[in-house]
Parts: sequence; C-alpha cells; structure tokens
Amino acid sequence: MRYLPSRVQETGFFKGYAAQLHQCLSTEDLLFNCSPSLAKPSNLIYVPESFRELHGSKNPLLLTRDNERTYLLPEYQEDDLEKLRLLKIQEMKLREFVEGLNHFSRESTTSFQEKPSEWHSRVAQVLSGNLWQSEISRIVDDMKLIPLRLGKTWVSKSNENYVFPSGQGVSIPNSLHLNVVDPEAETDKNRSHLFSLLGVKRLTSSIVCEQIFVLHGNPQYNPNDFSEGDLLSQAHYLFSVGSRSKELSSIWLVSEDGDRVRAGDLYADLVCPEDGDSRQTRLSSARRFQQDAPLKFPFLHSDFLYPPERHDKWHWRKFLLDHLRVAVAPRLVKATGEHRDEFSLHDHFDYILRKKTASDWLLLLKTEWRDYSYWLEKDENEGDESRANRSREAIRKRISEFKVKARNEQWHPLNETFLPLENLVKRYHGIVPFLDITDPGHPTWKAALRPFGVGIGDDLQFYLRALGEARAKNVSIETVTELLSQVQARAAENPSQVTAKFKEKPLVCIPAPGSTAVTIWTYPSKCVWKGPKCLRKFPALADVYPQLVQLFCNTLGVKDAEIEVFVKEMKELRLSDHLPYITELFLELEKLIKDDTPEYKLSKLQSQAIFPVQETSVATSSFQLVAPNGKMEWFIPDRPYLERSFRGKVPLLAFSSGDVSKLKRLMKMLHIETRKLSNCVKGTARTEGRTLPSSEWTNSLRAKANCILR
Repeated sequence: MRYLPSRVQETGFFKGYAAQLHQCLSTEDLLFNCSPSLAKPSNLIYVPESFRELHGSKNPLLLTRDNERTYLLPEYQEDDLEKLRLLKIQEMKLREFVEGLNHFSRESTTSFQEKPSEWHSRVAQVLSGNLWQSEISRIVDDMKLIPLRLGKTWVSKSNENYVFPSGQGVSIPNSLHLNVVDPEAETDKNRSHLFSLLGVKRLTSSIVCEQIFVLHGNPQYNPNDFSEGDLLSQAHYLFSVGSRSKELSSIWLVSEDGDRVRAGDLYADLVCPEDGDSRQTRLSSARRFQQDAPLKFPFLHSDFLYPPERHDKWHWRKFLLDHLRVAVAPRLVKATGEHRDEFSLHDHFDYILRKKTASDWLLLLKTEWRDYSYWLEKDENEGDESRANRSREAIRKRISEFKVKARNEQWHPLNETFLPLENLVKRYHGIVPFLDITDPGHPTWKAALRPFGVGIGDDLQFYLRALGEARAKNVSIETVTELLSQVQARAAENPSQVTAKFKEKPLVCIPAPGSTAVTIWTYPSKCVWKGPKCLRKFPALADVYPQLVQLFCNTLGVKDAEIEVFVKEMKELRLSDHLPYITELFLELEKLIKDDTPEYKLSKLQSQAIFPVQETSVATSSFQLVAPNGKMEWFIPDRPYLERSFRGKVPLLAFSSGDVSKLKRLMKMLHIETRKLSNCVKGTARTEGRTLPSSEWTNSLRAKANCILR
C-alpha cells in the first residue's frame, strides 16, 4: 500500500495513469476484511482506533458476524489511511459509530447486553468523551446502556432516579424498590463515569426519602399492596434520617382498624410531648369527642406508636405530631382546592360544634390553642385577600356566628358574648351575656376568644358593647351613666372607634322627666349639650349627664343649642303640638338671632308651615300652621288694640301682641313685617252721639297750663 502512487501526473507518458490505477484497484478484491477475506476497497469501512477495542485483536467495537465483511482488517495501519482513501475506502465517523451502536443495542439486545465488561467499558469511554455534543447526547440518552441490579434490566436515561449501590452507610427500608445499578457495572470507572453523566446518582438518604414520597404520592399506588411492617419500616426510616419534608403528612400509615390512612388524617391516642425540653405531657382529646360520633375518627395503629429504639420514644412521638401531622386534638381544618393555603372547617370540628355543648368546644379551643391559632389568626405578613387569610376569615366567621348558651340561659352568637371576668360579672350580670366557661381568668382564654369577636376585658370595647346591650334591657339611668363614664375614661384610647359606635347605634339614653326609667335611645347628632326646656326633639345632655362633658362635647362633638337646632325642630311642628310649646320655640329662636346673623340660616323656614294662625270660623283655641311665604292671607297682631279689634274677624297669628313684639328680628329675616296689622290697616277717629267734656281731664290740663306756656 505504501508504494501506491499518490501524485497525479498531468503531462508526459504517465499522464492520467495514477487516477486510472486508483479506479481499477478500488473495484478489485484487494484488501482484507475482518472475516478475513479479500474484498473491494470501495465496499469496506475503515474503523479508527478510537472506535476499536483497546486490547487483544483491537477489533472494531461494532464488529459482529453480520458485518465482519464490511470492516477493514485492523492490521492496516493508520499511516496507510491516506493511501486507502485513494481507493475510495470509507472511514467511520463519530455519528456513524453512535448510530450503529444504537441500532446494535435495539436490534440485537441480547448480544449487546452479553458483551464482555471490557467491551462495555471501552464503549462507555468513547461515549463519555463525546456527550458534550448535543446531537450525540440526544442519541445516547435514548439508548439502554444502564444495567440494573434487580431483574437484569437495562434502562436508558429518564426522569426516574437511578442510583449506584455503594452509598456509604445508606440502608433501604422494606419493599422500597429503587432503581439500583448493577454493582459490577459500577466498579468499572468508565461505565460509572458515563452513568453519572446520564444522571445516575450516588445512593443517599435524601434519594431514599424522595423515592418514598414519590411512591406514596403516586395516584396509582395502592397502599394495601404493602404490609403493615413495610409501611412502618418506611416511616421509621424517614424518622431515622431526620426528614422534615412537607410531604411527610401524605405518607400512608395504618389505623387501628387496619385501614391505610394518610398520616395527616390520623389521630394518636397517646400522651404526647409539649414543646421545649421539659418533656411535660398532655392527654389526647380526640378520643373523647369521637364517642357516639357518626363520623369516623381514624386512630393510629398501636404498633406505630413506638420507635425502633425504645429510648427514642419522646422524639418519635414528637416526629409523629410535628412532622407527620398525626393529630391529638380534633382537626380544625381540611385542605380544599388545589393550593396548600386554601382550607375550610374540618368535618370533625363541624360535628363537634353542632353536637357538643359550647363549654366543651370552647374549652377545646382554649386547650389546643397552640395548634389551632395558626388556622384562625390573621397572618399580618400577607394581605387580606391572600388565599390563606380568606380561608381563616371564613372559619372565624363560621365559629363566631355559632349560637352558644350564656350564663343567663339565653342563646347568643359567640361574637356577641363576653368573657366572664369576676369584676365585670358582679356589676353587669343580666345586662351583657357572659360565656359559661370555667377558669375565665386563665390567660389563654383571651387569646382563644379574641379572633371570634368575644369581649375579653375591662376595656373600651367591652363598655361600648355593653352599652349597646343595655339598650335592650330595662336598666336604670344610674347604670347607663356608669357605662358612659367608663367609656369617657377610655375614649382617648381610640376616639375614632367611639365616634363610629355612637354613629352606628343610638347609644344615648334620655329618661322621662321626673323618672329614672329610660324612655328613649338616640344619637349624639340629635342632642345638644345645653338648651332651653322647650326643645323636645333635641334633648339637652347637660341636664342628664353634667359630668360627661368630655365624652359628649370633646369626643362626640355635641354643642349647645344653635339656630340650626331650632330650625330642625320647627320643621317638624305638627297641628297636635300645643301653642305654648310653639310660642316658646319662637321666643328662644329670637334670642339667638343677632344683627349680623346671615339670612341663609333661616332660609329653610321660608317654605315650612310653622306659624300658628287662627281663622275666623274656628274656635279661638285652634289654629292651622302656615308658611311665611305661603299664598294664604293672614296677619300679625302687633298692637293690643288692633288685636282686640281683629281677633276672630280675620286670620291672625295665634301669638299675642306682646309675644309678637319680642320677635322683631325673626319677622324681619323672614320678610313678613308687611303682614303686621299696623302696616295693613288705617284708623279714622270719629264721635258718635252726644258729647260731654270730661271735668277730670279738663281740670288736669288747666293745672298744667303755666308749664305748657313756658
């Protein structure tokens, strides 16, 4: 081969000779194939050393009986490759090698798998060095190159976990089938390197845990296919490696009835540890509520209550409760929807609400508050519209609206009741509904009842709510005064809340004159601080609560009676009102009008029927109400003699001329002075009959004559 001419002569006698020679030799049986026999060079493939075995005959890696006539005999040296190319021999490239290996592994699977370990090692060495090429990597990923320990199965790269068996000190729990690589293949450094590149991992406890979670989370997984011992072994393994995964509550365990139940749905009938190192204990409460319940409360099988090592009893039970979420108390919530932070009231707790006494489930809330608080108290780190806070709000609303029997033997929604603190019960029993609970002074009660709107202390909130409750009770004015005094003393804590409450409900009570019985409840906006007795619809609070000026004037903004108050009351005048009451209203309004009072303050009275007018055809004690600018013709008796002359003859204002003389500014601002009789009538003096001089007046005038003449 070395003497084969390679230069092509372009001139002379040997012009074209080399090309003709190459063409002729390429079609002759000239070179040895691997059979070995002579074959035409154009039908042979030269396999580079990178795709051959390293030792022995150094045959091509893809050599089989079916293709031995295709490959050039390995004895031909790489130095001859240039001359071989002149004979049109083909050279194997990397992609052709990989595709040929893929075809071999698929079509001759048994032969491929039975190849000696040295051959597989060399193949792995070739592939490992070329996986960086994406086109090669895509082909190799689909090839079943990884032998597993169990069943002598070969697998390709996938999303499943494949592991090497030599994890240091890592055990595998019962019935957990991991995809473990054949130990013999792992010992070969070339194959183990390739497997690592294909995603095979070293066996670790985290991989074992992950496989447990994958198995238990598979919807096609049937937990009844595993024995109680298998499930116990897997749970113990998770405990032994200190797993803290959120998926722990989803693993399958065994109930005392032998059913397979998720850990997060089970109860533990045991004495369980509290937080901290004190190792204090508290008894389970779920068993007591389960009695006679139509709903099933699944309890953990007794075999699962004990750890593999007895001295780990405390830590094992803490693991059951804190991480597997096995419950001691009845469950408060259950997951709803697709998100972990969406939940609603659990069926078990709903049953307790409906079927057990309020004192029972309130005590349960207080006792288990450490666990229940997370599901009930708003998370301030999240917005009000977050899924978790909306779920909490719905549960609080459901429980707070549930009716409970209070100490007064009446039923009330929970959010309308109060914590029965001793000092409050003594003073206000019968006014507000106190809860029927034991040991109300325990500090946990306040934390457990606050989310449901229960009044929990001697504070502003209590007295505002107690004042609202007093409206429905026949309480004395002294009691109401005491409540208002307590509100006044605490109003500075939250003045806006006080203002809002008094606007929301009528919390100001007004006793009947001369009596301590409460007759009406009204709003501060319908009261004045100081005002005349004639005001009926705007009572003066200074007459009832002189000591509460801070509350009513400074906090609630109640003012003394002003023009606006009289205008409002006069707009509500009716024919049934007595004339003295109406007269006094007008006289008191006149006192408030000054020379600089703007007319707009009285403008609303222009069209209101407020003036009592007596007509000619009715008794003098009756009247009708007319408006200042009305169309009816009526007059104002501003002179006594005119009143005597026209009363009963024309429609006259029912006020006496003396009272009319005190209403000058009011009449001027309402533009009704033209209705005065003195402006409407004209007097003419005349003598009728025989005239006689008055001797008395004559003598008196004569006595004054000298003084007059001066």
